[in-house]
This record gives sequence, structure tokens and C-alpha cells, in this order.
Amino acid sequence: MKASLKNTAILIFARSAAEEARNKTFVEGSSKQNLRISQFLLKQVQRTTRATGLPFFHLNENIQKGDTFGERLFNACQIVFDKGFGRVIVLGSDCPNITPKVLIDAAIALDNYSLVLGPSKDGGIYLLAADQEIFDKKHFLNIDWGSDQVFSQLLSWRKDNRSYCLPSFEDIDQAADLHRLFRHIRIPYNLLKLLEAFFLNKDFINAFEGFFNRGIKSSHSFGYRGPPLFPSSFPNFFNFNDR
Repeated sequence: MKASLKNTAILIFARSAAEEARNKTFVEGSSKQNLRISQFLLKQVQRTTRATGLPFFHLNENIQKGDTFGERLFNACQIVFDKGFGRVIVLGSDCPNITPKVLIDAAIALDNYSLVLGPSKDGGIYLLAADQEIFDKKHFLNIDWGSDQVFSQLLSWRKDNRSYCLPSFEDIDQAADLHRLFRHIRIPYNLLKLLEAFFLNKDFINAFEGFFNRGIKSSHSFGYRGPPLFPSSFPNFFNFNDR
């Protein structure tokens, strides 16, 4: 491992699955399915992060300190720096498109840039990576976290142009985001029943019909590089307790 990577840690800055399910609606009227989707998204980012080989920490709402999102995020990054790391890569649990390669690319980019951003399509970010030296609390807290201005404001933070942008991805905050995600993934036709059982929502499954009618029924591949969105052992997909 490169010396620079040894100085880098990943911070999963995300609420617990239970708290995430209470704050987001993935399936209308089903708290059970909202919880299971939140569990899956959190497990996915943990698997992806672990595959990089980099040290990582998950700080959920029980560990985060601060009155605002900005304060909690800044303090969480400081915890990582206090453990002796000079660089941190921050991500949440709401972007299942992230692969280990994206995370490694962010870490390597910090060799030449002090700030690395992964823009989301709603104007926010799905990833922030930075050197400890650029962390200025006052400026950090002035970012309108949670707005569609986060990406542009962070870019303007580094007026010396020492920032690097990763590919843009969509994050998952509501049912409509899940619809968009699955419309862009090639899924074997025989997974429809599993998806229906998982989401308990036939309207959601109907969103895929046009996709399969265009000859994708025989496909057995996924559209993204890196680990597939779904684990290879589908019977275990619905059992989160053993992971």
C-alpha cells in the first residue's frame, strides 16, 4: 500500500439503519420495508468500504456530537484526525453506486489535490475527501449542508483550484430515487419476484416492465463496475442479521 494511503481513513458518516428508516420514506406505508432497505444500504456501503483495505470508522447518531449537521460532520472528521490520520474520506449510506475503486481513486487524488468531491445529481455530494490542513471550522460550518448548493459552495471553498471531482452519482433519499436507480441497472428477469417480495409494492416492480420488454429478460449482468448492488447469494439477501 502506498505511504499516502496509510495516512488515509474512511469515515462512514451515517445514521443507524433504524434512525435512517425513521427519517426517510422508501416505501409508502411500510415501516418494516423502510427499515430493511436502510439496513441494506448501510451494509452495502460497509462492504464496499471494507473491500478497499483502508481503515474505516462508522459514526452514527449515537457518536456524532453537535447541534447542526455541519458541526456533527466537522467533529466526526476531527475524531478521525485525532486518531493520527492526516486525510479523511467521508461518505454516507445513501449512494449504493459507490465502488471500492471510487474510494481508492479519491484517496490517490489526495496526493495532488487537497479536496476531492463526489457530486450527486441533486447539487449535493455523496463523498468528500480532504487533507486535515484545509479543515477550517468557521468556513466548514458556513456551508449550507443539505441544500442543492453544497457542491458549488465546497468548490468555491478551494479557490486555489486544488480540488478534484469524481464521477457524478445519484443518492437515495426517497422512493423515486430507488425507481431511477433500478431503471439503470440490468437485472435478470427471475429477480422480479424477489424484488416484489422485498418491496411489497407491485407498482414499483411495474416500473421495470419496459426495461425487460426490450430484451433484457435473459441478461445476467449488472450495469455497474465493482461489487453488484445485490449480493450473489440471493436467499441470504433478505437476512441482514448474519452480516
